[in-house]
Amino acid sequence: MSALVLHERAVEHCRAGRHRAAERDLRAALTRTDDRDLLARIRSTQAWILALEDDGQASVAILTELLEEQGLREETVATLHAQLGGVLSSLAEGGEALRHLDLAVAGLADDPLRLMAVLFNRAGLWVDRGEYAAAAADYERAAEVADRGGSPWHAAAARHNQGTALAARGDLVRALQLMGAARPLIAEQSAVNAARADQETAAVLLAAGLPEEAAALLRNCVAVFKAHRVGSYRADAELSLARTIADQDPREAIVIARRAASSYDRIGSTSLATRARVLVLTIALASGRATSRHVSEAQQLLPSLTGDDVAGAGEELLLALELHHVRKGKPWPRTPALREDASIVSRLAEAEVRVEVAARTGHDAEALDRARDGIRLLREWQSSTDSLELRSSLAMHGYRMVEQAAAVAMRTADPALHFEWSERSRGFVAASTPLIDAPPADSAKDAELEALRGLLAIGEDLDGPQVAQVRDRIRRRQWARERASRISVDIASLDETRQMLRDRDATLVSFLSDPRKVSVLVASADGYRVVPIATRAEIRADLAGLQADLDMSSADLRPTLAALVRDGLRRRLDHLSSMLWAPIESEVRTRRVVITAPAALAAVPWSLMTPLRDRSITVPLSVTQWLRHTATDAPLRSVGFITGPGVPRAGTEVAHAAKQWPGATVVDAASATTASMRELTRNTDLLHVAAHGRHTPGNPMFSGLELLDGPWFGHDVAELTMVPSVVVLSACELGRSTARWGEETIGMARAWLHSGVRCVIAAPCTVNDAATSDYLAAVHSGLAGGLSPSDALLAADPDERAPFLAFGAGF
Repeated sequence: MSALVLHERAVEHCRAGRHRAAERDLRAALTRTDDRDLLARIRSTQAWILALEDDGQASVAILTELLEEQGLREETVATLHAQLGGVLSSLAEGGEALRHLDLAVAGLADDPLRLMAVLFNRAGLWVDRGEYAAAAADYERAAEVADRGGSPWHAAAARHNQGTALAARGDLVRALQLMGAARPLIAEQSAVNAARADQETAAVLLAAGLPEEAAALLRNCVAVFKAHRVGSYRADAELSLARTIADQDPREAIVIARRAASSYDRIGSTSLATRARVLVLTIALASGRATSRHVSEAQQLLPSLTGDDVAGAGEELLLALELHHVRKGKPWPRTPALREDASIVSRLAEAEVRVEVAARTGHDAEALDRARDGIRLLREWQSSTDSLELRSSLAMHGYRMVEQAAAVAMRTADPALHFEWSERSRGFVAASTPLIDAPPADSAKDAELEALRGLLAIGEDLDGPQVAQVRDRIRRRQWARERASRISVDIASLDETRQMLRDRDATLVSFLSDPRKVSVLVASADGYRVVPIATRAEIRADLAGLQADLDMSSADLRPTLAALVRDGLRRRLDHLSSMLWAPIESEVRTRRVVITAPAALAAVPWSLMTPLRDRSITVPLSVTQWLRHTATDAPLRSVGFITGPGVPRAGTEVAHAAKQWPGATVVDAASATTASMRELTRNTDLLHVAAHGRHTPGNPMFSGLELLDGPWFGHDVAELTMVPSVVVLSACELGRSTARWGEETIGMARAWLHSGVRCVIAAPCTVNDAATSDYLAAVHSGLAGGLSPSDALLAADPDERAPFLAFGAGF
């Protein structure tokens, strides 16, 4: 076998992570040629392996020596510059690496495959330096070169990496589209390549507010790189993992970052080792774990963090030092603003620090202004996707700002500020409004949903491996869905709210929470007042067993046990009422009440509390959302009912309710398919679903209604382009929500509201089928008679209220 063939085979071995086999071929190739250019390429490949196996300095020495040789062809010299630039880049010697890579790009214009590799390396360097637009351009050019050269795998890798750069600039939708399309082809090449792609995907997941999923991917990457003895990649993955889990588990994050620093030391990557040590200090300072030694070490390290390769780490450390000192009540100079081209995640992290520093130092107006600017930036970012789950997850980057601003507003007791931050704290997803031009239906996602239903139908568990794979594909397709709605940065004013309250003869009860306390604004046409009510710890203690008590109270129990359960539930509700309602009861003088509540109060069954049993209650996502929908109140003309399988009294419930609506469409259990449900959503103003339901806290968009061919998921709702005005869910639990970040909650009822439904009638707990049947028939009587959903719920049985609530615009 010739030296040329052996060298080409060695290169393929390297790309697949088979270093020992590559070394054997390279040693053999060196003995079979005296061509100086081929010998230089063989030795440069040996240098590549040294770099991959953690001996970067030895690799640099070989390549530098080769470049000093005279008489090599221009193509060979350009290739050596490319190789040396790549190794220097891995050692975080950015300036020198760029010089060599620029020379390589200029010299390889007629060699598409090598040019593509250089563009890859240079783009990675741009990413490290925070120059994401340049990185995305290089990756895009690399993909085009690969396409022309007939290399689909390299084109996929380039587009995957382009997604990483675009994500850093805030374009999550395009990033997820590119990465999702590229990953299968990359994974076919080798486990190492698949893990490298997953590491980049993890960075996007972290930016998207999904740190747990990002961490799971990164832990697998670390294991793969360890198994294949690729130490530099392993250190990179560990550094990413430490950053990813820093908020959730700072202790473990510090241990992992230190391990990464040691790995970088072993391979001679001084700058990357410095970055890892900076991360250790930043985590310790931000988490309150810093000792005087950490502070001293950080201050000593700062002067050295001036190069382009470590400037971003230096900025993070400066912000952490400033926040640490302010929290300790010690003076610290104001940290300079981040550069304008910093990633959107970095800018939001900076905003969080600025808001907290201003709030802690008594600059309330500055804190609120900075929080408004930060939330505006976040909302613009959220508008890049139409995924309810992704929008809720992105709130990770804003909830601390909201908490600090809420604390300022509560401290001032200013009703206008209380109202503003009550709205802003719940406004991220609630502020979305549909656009006229919706995207085309996603047939691939529809097929995945059908596949998921098929797996569940044959007994696969929702958390089983097969189901998990399909479920994750569905989620990621929804994340990458083109924008079909926008998020308004405007919120309602207190004055316009009071005017609508006058028109509706209602009172607003708006709760606001900071990390420790809860207060409430009571507003009506007659005036407004802010009342502090309780601590979050006190409320949590009462809510801890509430859900279990509610679920037990709906079960068919022996009379003695049922009485004990009811008594226990009543005591718990009365105590909760004494904290949440008693302080404001005298202020609420209208029968109708609009309640907006933070995630901490999402589980409260307001209609079951004794002082509210004679109230008509609506629970909108926000007052701004309530105003928008209550102004479009329209009569209910077309009505549809659908009965899921296995609900004994569902047929009776629907039959009684349908009597109130002559001409209503009724789909019985034998025909209750997801296709039937989809058809009803397009052709009804009022949709009533009588089916088993289940809220899934870990994956709330997979909460579902059981139909004949499987569950109707929150993801099915997200695909609808036409929806009813009012939806009644008599299924158990589907009024529940799962809190994501801060005040963001997500669940089936919220999915319907996000899709454009004006009001959802649902219960936040298990309900008794027998009691539900008669109660909801009475509710329909009220709706058919022209009552609003909230008024109909009250009129159905004012003496014995059911746990159903009107979510959205109930009047």
